[in-house]
Amino acid sequence: MRHLRNGFTLIEAVSALSLLFAVTLFMLPLLHQTYQNWNSQQLYYEQLYVMEKEAGRIHQSASAAVTAASYSKGKIYVHIKEHEEGYKVCTSIEESRNEQCVYVLPKQ
Repeated sequence: MRHLRNGFTLIEAVSALSLLFAVTLFMLPLLHQTYQNWNSQQLYYEQLYVMEKEAGRIHQSASAAVTAASYSKGKIYVHIKEHEEGYKVCTSIEESRNEQCVYVLPKQ
């Protein structure tokens, strides 16, 4: 519907901008939700990585060198507790009830 001499009509320009505005309004919440999910997933993988590193450190050290401790690395809390013959390494994310634990025996 483009006229050769006059360009686009006013109704065509307004409808095109309205359509662009509607698509943008629909897509922004979806993009925000996708970004939030990606961030929480990255934080979960970081939680598992920290737990694995702590468990490896405890396993490689002698049992006398390991002490029970609680500390945080950014948004991740690490709890090391003595449990029977070994240690229980637990990690959790702040503002979350999700706690992951692993039982580790130190090298003899």
